[in-house]
Amino acid sequence: MEIERGAVLLTGAATGIGAALAVRLARPGTRLMLHTGSNAEGLAAVAEVSATAGASVATHVADLSVAGAPERLVAATLERFGGIGGIVSNAGYADRTPLAELRGAGLEQAFGSMTVAFSALMQSAEPALRAASEARVVAVSSFVTHRFNVGDRFPGSAVAKAGLETLVKAWAERLAAAGVCVNAVVPGYVRKAQESDAGEEALAARRPGLQHVPLGRVGEPDEIAAVIDFLLSPDSAYVTGQLWHVDGGMTL
Repeated sequence: MEIERGAVLLTGAATGIGAALAVRLARPGTRLMLHTGSNAEGLAAVAEVSATAGASVATHVADLSVAGAPERLVAATLERFGGIGGIVSNAGYADRTPLAELRGAGLEQAFGSMTVAFSALMQSAEPALRAASEARVVAVSSFVTHRFNVGDRFPGSAVAKAGLETLVKAWAERLAAAGVCVNAVVPGYVRKAQESDAGEEALAARRPGLQHVPLGRVGEPDEIAAVIDFLLSPDSAYVTGQLWHVDGGMTL
């Protein structure tokens, strides 16, 4: 996919879904601002692969939970590329802290890294998105907001992702008249980079809730990236404010 009037700003691009998406999007004419919170080495590797494929690539390392960091990321993107035609808010983490032990600081970190960071990105990038042609925004949520599997509960992340999904709907309504489509992708269990050689038995042992997935396996990062790719494309022009569950049927 090529966005002609602005770059794609992709957070959490050093590994996993973000890295797979960067590689999928990379081609001549595509402009990518790739972000990571701390994995500069991983981000550099993804950037190199993307540039080799013909994309114009810039990178940015910053903790988006820090006040002002999302705004600086948007400013850096505009300075480098002159416009923003797409945002993929993928940065986040899984917090397994049990509910009884979840304190204010833990909730604040989860909200700051995911919900508040997305809000700040959108507020800062709104003028650029309105000025772009067929701008698209995709936020990456998680199944943990929709299903509490035995042995796989993430209350802090679930609350933060629920807020993220609400913001997606609010921004979809706000930007609809400008032709900007805002959606969320909600992955299920996804193979991690360190599990590249793991068999299905090992993956199942690490994810007790995998028994609830009708397709019977974890998803691959590129399978999630493929759906995001569609939501960034002109073909998704009549899709906005939606939650796309890509979870092998777990939330049937």
